Amino acid sequence: MKDWSTPVCSPGEVIFAPDFKQSLYCHLLSGLIFRDEVQVVSSTFAHSIVHAFRTFEQVWEELVVDIREGVLSSRVTVPSIRLVMSKLLKPDPELAETIYSKCSSLSNWRNLLLSINIDKNTEKYLQLAVEAASKHLVDKKLEVMDFTSHVNVSADPGHYVISWELSGEATDEILQECCDCLDKTFLDAGYVSSRKVNAIGALELRIVKRGTFHKILDHFVGLGGTVSQFKTPRCVGPTNSSLIQILSSNVVKSYSSTAFF
Repeated sequence: MKDWSTPVCSPGEVIFAPDFKQSLYCHLLSGLIFRDEVQVVSSTFAHSIVHAFRTFEQVWEELVVDIREGVLSSRVTVPSIRLVMSKLLKPDPELAETIYSKCSSLSNWRNLLLSINIDKNTEKYLQLAVEAASKHLVDKKLEVMDFTSHVNVSADPGHYVISWELSGEATDEILQECCDCLDKTFLDAGYVSSRKVNAIGALELRIVKRGTFHKILDHFVGLGGTVSQFKTPRCVGPTNSSLIQILSSNVVKSYSSTAFF
């Protein structure tokens, strides 16, 4: 393995592979091979981890066969990836049986997936994207009063939802431009590559009614918090159904990005 600033278990040929699906399959396989050394599973975008777990749910039996026989699946066709993974793979029936026993006993994979929260890196990228997109509003003397986001995994593929409360009304044309800009401004390589192959769906911009974020404040206070302690959550986790419900019930307009079409 190459010497990365943050140690990783996947070879460079896998990380920089030209095919996202083949790369992800080998990421999963590498993680299982180096299971005793893996300490952290991370991604700039939480949905990438969700997608990885979803894929694992679909291919774990094939991964077990690879590990049991020490031969890489025929689904991986990129020569450089096949070469480097063949050096890592050795027949390991014991590990294969361990994985099979653990995975076959899982009865509810969804709960495993939805326990993943949006990380802080996403919040940083979100702030930059909102700042860039809101420039489309300046000429109309409008501004984003407040905003937040969450991941919608009710459909496959999942996608990011960004909710804006505006100071006034904007045209559909301008808001579509804002939506596309939000999507394009997430410049993380993992997000861009996932969007291009539709592993992450089109970003959605939702415009909510004036006063929606005040309702979120009221909800926070109602749970025992104080106004002085309140800070608008920029990334709402999937378990915070109350906030997502407040946002969803106050949507007045919705736009889907066409940035990667």
